[in-house]
Amino acid sequence: MDRQRTKEGWFQAPGSPPWAMAKENPSIVAFYSFKGGVGRSTALAATALHVAAAGERVAVLDFDLDAPGVGLLLAGHDGATAPWGISDYLLERPLTADGTLDLADYFHRCPASLFAGAGEVTVFPAGAADRRYVTKLARLDYDVFSAHYYSNPDHGDDYWTVEDVESTDAPHVPVALPYDVRLALFRDLYEVAGDVLLTEAPYQELVERVRASRQRMIGSRR
Repeated sequence: MDRQRTKEGWFQAPGSPPWAMAKENPSIVAFYSFKGGVGRSTALAATALHVAAAGERVAVLDFDLDAPGVGLLLAGHDGATAPWGISDYLLERPLTADGTLDLADYFHRCPASLFAGAGEVTVFPAGAADRRYVTKLARLDYDVFSAHYYSNPDHGDDYWTVEDVESTDAPHVPVALPYDVRLALFRDLYEVAGDVLLTEAPYQELVERVRASRQRMIGSRR
């Protein structure tokens, strides 16, 4: 509980990444904030659209189980979303004989016309947005998250804080995404995808920062 309250676990990388950082393996990029309404989902959507426009395949997982919204923001054709989502997967997977499930019911794909590229954006929403969603959350085993998604709270020289933000080798270097009234008023992502998220300089800089970080990490492991 202390790790979740103070967020210590977020300042250290997990000890066992799911796969090696290599050119042929996908990157995992987390978009996280301590409160809602600060533009986290918008930054995620912009990054996903940029990467897909460059011809790459992107998988978006909405792990904001308390206040989901990415699934609707990056909806499929005519605003349709997957019938089920991550919360359903976490509940149903332990019930299967071999621990595997067909993922087809848990994701949808964004229309390619959103980013006009050869890539693909596959979205796994947090879950179906209905009156049963809160009941499903209550049934989840949150010990799973504590055991597998929070790193060891013990820290040494590798522990980074906001005091290190100006350091040249600090992993947390800010990219300012200024407030844009168009992002507060749009009803459909088509209204801002081409005019803001794919063309405005701050979002282009964000994507380039993500790509550069990946290249540095791959290079450091050679």
